Amino acid sequence: MFLGITADVANFSPEGDAFSLYVYDNPLSVFVELPPSKEDLCYSNLLNGVIEGSLMQVGMKVTSEFVRETEKGDEVTEIRVRLVERVKDGVGNAYKDE
Repeated sequence: MFLGITADVANFSPEGDAFSLYVYDNPLSVFVELPPSKEDLCYSNLLNGVIEGSLMQVGMKVTSEFVRETEKGDEVTEIRVRLVERVKDGVGNAYKDE
């Protein structure tokens, strides 16, 4: 929301523990040109940290990884998000009734 990114959510796993985010206009890759020696660098990896950190705040430990990237010539950026576990201890303790 703060970066002005809209994403489509699709490609759910049969178990219901994974999905893909499709980002068509990634502002983090607009003015980025990676040198040939750094082709394996993922400049938009910041998005993975945002996704993992925000979901951890609501009690979900997830992993996220790039499947496709517009920086590398793909038509869309695809981020695969997988639920590792639900964290129950300590989450929301500040909001419990006393």
